[in-house]
Amino acid sequence: MADTTKPLEMITINLTADLKMLAPEGQDPDLNCAVTSWRLLVNGVESSYGAPSIFDEGNLYLWLPEEDAKKRVTVDLSYLGPNGEIIPVEPLYREPGSTEKLKRYVYFTSEPDFFADPEGRTSTVTVPYDQLDLEEQRKVIPDANGNAVVSSVTKPYDGLSYSVRELTADDPLNSGGVDNKDIYDNISYICQAYDPETKKLGEQVTSANMPEDAGLSRFILESKQYSDPSVDKDFADSYWGHRAYGWCEITPVDPAIVTLESSWFDKDGNLVDPDEKNTVMNTLELVADITSSEGTANTCKAPTGWVQLVVDGKKVGEPIKLIYDGADANTVKTTSKTGTRVAQIAPARQILQAASAASPAFVAAMPVALADDEPSARAGSWNNGYDGTREHGIFTVRLNATDPGCDWLLPNATKDNKHTVSLEYIPVKNYNPTEGLADDKKPKVDIEAEPVTPETKTEVEGDGVIDNPVPPQPGDDEKHIERHKLSYNYKDPKKDTGDVPDPDWNVIKVKVKTPSSGDFKVTTSNGAVATAEVLRDEDGNIIRDADGNVTLVIKVDSAGETTITIDQEPNGVYYGSTFIYDLTVEPDVTIPPETSLVKTAKNLTHDGDYIRPGDIIEYTITAANAAKGSVWQFPYVQDQLPETVELVPGSLKLTNTSMGIMTAKVLDESEYTFENGKITVPLTRVYGGQNAQLTFRAKVKEGLMNRDTPTELKSVANDAQAQGYTGMENEPLPGGGYKPPEDPGNPFEDEDTSDNPDTDPDDPDAPKPPVTDPDAPKKTPVVETEEPGKPTVDIIVPNNVQKGDITMVKTAANLTRSSGSTQVGDRIRYDITVKNVKPDSVWCDTVIKDELPVGIQPVPGTFQLKNVAGEVVAVPDTVYNAKAHTVALNCGNLYGGESYVLTFEAMVTEDAIGKDIGNVAEVFGTQPTDKLPKPEDLPKDPTTPDDPDSPDNPDDPDNPGNPDNPGNKPGKPNDPTDLENGTEEGTPFWPEEGWDEYEKDHTLPIDANNPEAGKVTATSGQPAYPLPNDAIEKSIADPNGGKGNRGDGNGNGVNKKLPKTGDETSTPAAAAVFGMMAALAVAVIAHRRRNEGLHGRF
Repeated sequence: MADTTKPLEMITINLTADLKMLAPEGQDPDLNCAVTSWRLLVNGVESSYGAPSIFDEGNLYLWLPEEDAKKRVTVDLSYLGPNGEIIPVEPLYREPGSTEKLKRYVYFTSEPDFFADPEGRTSTVTVPYDQLDLEEQRKVIPDANGNAVVSSVTKPYDGLSYSVRELTADDPLNSGGVDNKDIYDNISYICQAYDPETKKLGEQVTSANMPEDAGLSRFILESKQYSDPSVDKDFADSYWGHRAYGWCEITPVDPAIVTLESSWFDKDGNLVDPDEKNTVMNTLELVADITSSEGTANTCKAPTGWVQLVVDGKKVGEPIKLIYDGADANTVKTTSKTGTRVAQIAPARQILQAASAASPAFVAAMPVALADDEPSARAGSWNNGYDGTREHGIFTVRLNATDPGCDWLLPNATKDNKHTVSLEYIPVKNYNPTEGLADDKKPKVDIEAEPVTPETKTEVEGDGVIDNPVPPQPGDDEKHIERHKLSYNYKDPKKDTGDVPDPDWNVIKVKVKTPSSGDFKVTTSNGAVATAEVLRDEDGNIIRDADGNVTLVIKVDSAGETTITIDQEPNGVYYGSTFIYDLTVEPDVTIPPETSLVKTAKNLTHDGDYIRPGDIIEYTITAANAAKGSVWQFPYVQDQLPETVELVPGSLKLTNTSMGIMTAKVLDESEYTFENGKITVPLTRVYGGQNAQLTFRAKVKEGLMNRDTPTELKSVANDAQAQGYTGMENEPLPGGGYKPPEDPGNPFEDEDTSDNPDTDPDDPDAPKPPVTDPDAPKKTPVVETEEPGKPTVDIIVPNNVQKGDITMVKTAANLTRSSGSTQVGDRIRYDITVKNVKPDSVWCDTVIKDELPVGIQPVPGTFQLKNVAGEVVAVPDTVYNAKAHTVALNCGNLYGGESYVLTFEAMVTEDAIGKDIGNVAEVFGTQPTDKLPKPEDLPKDPTTPDDPDSPDNPDDPDNPGNPDNPGNKPGKPNDPTDLENGTEEGTPFWPEEGWDEYEKDHTLPIDANNPEAGKVTATSGQPAYPLPNDAIEKSIADPNGGKGNRGDGNGNGVNKKLPKTGDETSTPAAAAVFGMMAALAVAVIAHRRRNEGLHGRF
């Protein structure tokens, strides 16, 4: 409810002109028509004050409180037309503080030919819908993103405002519609620039002309022609004027740096000939001519913005603003080329920020190019843009790179001291940047500037540090190398500063004063002693103090020696500099060393796998001292090699940062001892936080791996040990520094107690230790400690075998006849010999397989196996599988030089008639590394396996009646070195998975070290025949003259009457006996397991 107690003010709305225009011709207008809708807004908020319902002689009267009447008042209404239609009215309003009547604008659309630019065209642009005025919003529909597409006129930048046709009474615009007025006078343009970054329109700017600068703008063509009461009182009472909305865009064009020239000046400002080698040139002047590019309008104005200096392809410094006016001007406008000359008008110094942002650099900038008035070229020709009207900006700058902090102007050092200089133009408006232009569009100048040696000075700060400058060494001056020796006593922060250490404790600062802005690179030869870095800000920029010094912060971490090198990079102005600080931090001998010894080994031949004869093992012994600030004095490392390896001569290497041996040094025989397989190496000293590392190689001896190799020869494990001294004081030297103590000798050497009279009377063979000197250095023995969580593979196993290592020979002998051809009923003896010819190798769980020819029937009770010991082992007849007509049996492990021989007899049956009775046998086996567990799966203590199969375990007895391995398959050994607990030799073998699957994994690799090379099956080679003729004839003849695979083609065999040998029923009888024996055969499989283990450390 409106407040009716406040003073009121009347506001009038006069629509007389509208009502008169609606009156039918020849009739009086209805000036008292009804109001059909009404909405009042005060500052955009709807108000409920009373609404008029009818016009009063063309007027409506609105009463508002005085306070609300001073605000923006808007009314939306409609009324009843003369024909009963509803007539809407454009929103009527007045601005805050106005006392005028409420009025509105008449909106119309400008005609297409209003814009007269020859290069102009129509396009569309996308802008936010909420940036459009209400009148514009009525004509478009926003998309899902709240944007609207509007029409725009577009042209490239030409330095001129949009041209429109000249409006006159004879050639006006027309508002159209009911208004239908000609518009040609009292016109202005209200423009708002559109910001593509913020996507908002800027402030309204009223002008008599359209925009001339590049960019997108929304314009309002506004005419007040009929708002003058003297022209049309009725219209002036109801309307503010006429308006037409539109958008226009001027696109930027490419600039052109048409010329770039350089000149040299001496320190007095005199021009210097660069070919005069004896003249010192310290100021470079660059003059650039910048204008619009070829193909643009010759009415383009001189570019504004900035110039970026580019040297050797790198931007240097901050951009320099183009200044056309004032005392600091560095650019002049011109349209004429002839007579353009460089002149110093008003020297000025323009402050630029250096590339390093560490200090300001100064560039002298001169306004130049006083142009003559005479034209230089015919209009319309390019001639570097001098076509009579096109504006150029002539930019001049003088650069002195040797001014303090200005050497960044030539940031890169070159071998020939030559540099390429160019400029990039950065526009503020109307132009594109030159950065996107092709290189041939940007001129360059080549200059030559010889660097100079910077004058440097260093100062060392720190409590207790001694700085001894070192005289220059030969060549130091040319390379500008400065050397220092620094001495410092380590201070225990816990002991000297309490629980809260001083942050500057054990800190040394080096102040470096240098005019060069080249970057610094710091290296430390031994980071365990000290770290060093140049003081920088959070952005990585070097910080210089008030005096221009660069600060190097050295943080001492422990005792020892290190070399800290600071290299300042060269640039185009200064040569590089090198500062070398040899820092010695003396230990606190009252701090006891915390010593440790770790020994590791790496199999260089089979990395990460079991060790095999002939492998090269690299041992690494690390002797460390963890107590910062301490020193382990004169330690010796000793290692007794196991019997299984032999030292590789010349392989001992030592790294000891405490002795300045930063990379592995090959030891001469005089620097260590090697006696009776024991290596002893002196280390001299190991400072706290550092270590010494001894490496050497040993070859695993060959000839070790056979069936009878004892357990102690199956490992390369052994323990190293070390001893040293502590508490030995250094002797101070005059002028600083210390003299180290003398080596007391090898602490491992036992003291001679043979003459010691103080013996134990109860045990005269064990003399008491001698009384030691209390002032003697204290020994520090240390034994090897294993690296936690890292299993050690120290077990030696036999080599794997490959193609050619396993030989197989099968022979056949006819026991019935010694000549001729084998006949049905003959008895054959077969011998199959398998041998491993590779020393130090083994093929585990070998299996002989002999798939017999058709008609060859084994004789029961004739199977025998001679094992590797020469013993004949009885073989059950069940090694023959009648269904598969194949003999297959286990033979056990086959070490290098060993062999197995299988012997059996067979009868030739009638099934052999017409068949080839020659055949080959095959042998299969398992590589030792396939039988053993993976090295990473080895138990930490092999003497207590994770899953022992022990006969002492009543819950899991090895009961032959209920065997753990009924398939007679080889199992994984509990002792990783025990390859013998497979199957019993001479027992039947038949793979559960079938022969095809079994053979895939049990054949011989072509190359044991290259699995990709493939595999082959070891066989007996050529087929075995009982008699020589059998190999020729390839067939058994039919004794009855039937047709076979050989003969005369008439059904007659070669031997037309081939008698059977023995009884005709021998073959069936033999088969019956064989079957009975097979039924009675019992295969007893014995499992041998050994629980003794082998555990060693590298």
